[in-house]
Amino acid sequence: MTDVQDIGSVVVGYLSDKEEGWEALVLQTEDGDTLEIQCSLEDNLLEQESHCVVVHAGPACDGAVEEWEVGSGQIRLSFTAKGQQVLEMPRTIVCALSEEGQTLTERHLPRILRR
Repeated sequence: MTDVQDIGSVVVGYLSDKEEGWEALVLQTEDGDTLEIQCSLEDNLLEQESHCVVVHAGPACDGAVEEWEVGSGQIRLSFTAKGQQVLEMPRTIVCALSEEGQTLTERHLPRILRR
């Protein structure tokens, strides 16, 4: 795998279930593949740095995102070594975002990743 993979345009969605105690930012490719970045609402209240990344409703890895950046119509996510191995992801992915997708990402991702 290369160090950086451009996965093209994604649709961004935000999901939350206060009763179950979680929230997630979901990135969906044109092929229908998904990457969910989830966190516990309790962890956010306690200001704990804990999140989980789930790929295509399959492999999941806690604390998988090491660095991230949003701007200029794209998101860049870099994964930890463990995240790369468990999720079978390259070191970094880049995704194109719509204006609405960028707004959703900027609003929710800092809280989900506690950064």
